[in-house]
Amino acid sequence: MKGSVRLRKNGKWEYYFDVGKVIDKNGNPKRKKISKSGFSTEQDCRTALKDALDEFENKGTVFKDSNISMSEYMQYYMDNYVKLKCKARSIERYQEVINKHILPYFGHYYIRNIDSMMIQNFLDVKYKEGYAKSTMELYITLLKHSLSMAIHPYGFIKEDTFSKARLNYKFDYKKQRNLTKEQLYEVLDFLKENNYEYYLLFMTAWHTGMRRSEILGLTWDDINFDNKIINVRHQQQVLTGGIVKLVEPKSSSGVRDIVIGDTLVALLKNHKEFTKIKSNNNNFVNINTKGNWMKKHNVANILKKIKDELGIHIGLHDIRHLHGTLLCQENANLKGISQRLGHSNTAFTLNVYVKTTDEIKKNTANIFEESVL
Repeated sequence: MKGSVRLRKNGKWEYYFDVGKVIDKNGNPKRKKISKSGFSTEQDCRTALKDALDEFENKGTVFKDSNISMSEYMQYYMDNYVKLKCKARSIERYQEVINKHILPYFGHYYIRNIDSMMIQNFLDVKYKEGYAKSTMELYITLLKHSLSMAIHPYGFIKEDTFSKARLNYKFDYKKQRNLTKEQLYEVLDFLKENNYEYYLLFMTAWHTGMRRSEILGLTWDDINFDNKIINVRHQQQVLTGGIVKLVEPKSSSGVRDIVIGDTLVALLKNHKEFTKIKSNNNNFVNINTKGNWMKKHNVANILKKIKDELGIHIGLHDIRHLHGTLLCQENANLKGISQRLGHSNTAFTLNVYVKTTDEIKKNTANIFEESVL
């Protein structure tokens, strides 16, 4: 890096060099200049310039971070990273967190003044307000990532003063609802007799362990009847304002082929004939009572009806959980279970499903006992 010196009209010498960036009123970055004047001789000015450049390159104390507020910077971060790299639902979620939580607390500060203590105080406030661990993790991840990018590649600040904040809290966890097979079969019988469209939805969840969004995203092109396979290639996504569309799964592990049994194959074949008559010229497997693409709110309505009429509190994730737990209890291959459920690794499958059942513990003891006798 090089700087220059010049003689001012008042007879004093001044040095200057370019460093860092600021955002102009149009939201575009521009270079920031460091300068200092008041030197009596050119030599004194050049000596001071050399010292300043050395300090900047090696210590960073001369570097003056950009006079950009957190409010201005987070908009820049959204425009230049989030909106270019993330999917629509994530963009909405990040924008919501920024507007409702981060900016009310940090918005008026310069980003150069945001440090670990300030972030820790913010997290303390949110913890006392009762936010869940997953939400708190989103807060701290978003803050640290955005500020890290303010250092590199954006160059708005020079040093990391914010990364030591931690989520050192004791969180209360909601108790997992333990849906039984008996309860599920009661629900399935009810749907088969009263709400056939939803019977197929619940049976698909039960026989595959698929997520709600994945089942709602199924088209008939995804069903391979000859090979008895469901190809999971997309899912239903609901955006703000009720906009619904098909998107790719969030992760590569979500893209998978699920082998299904004869029971579901036969049911799907019958259902396809049903949809040819009932659907309003769409190719979706799951349709509502009006023949339109079944949406998230349709599912919420039937879940409420089940609770009101049967007294059973059930969700499609409960069925997914029961599916995975049953496979673990029956000693199915762990990697096969993980791939079937679309998990990124077997460790997650173990953590979520294996620890929830005493039957697995008994089976493990029995297997060892039988092997040594």
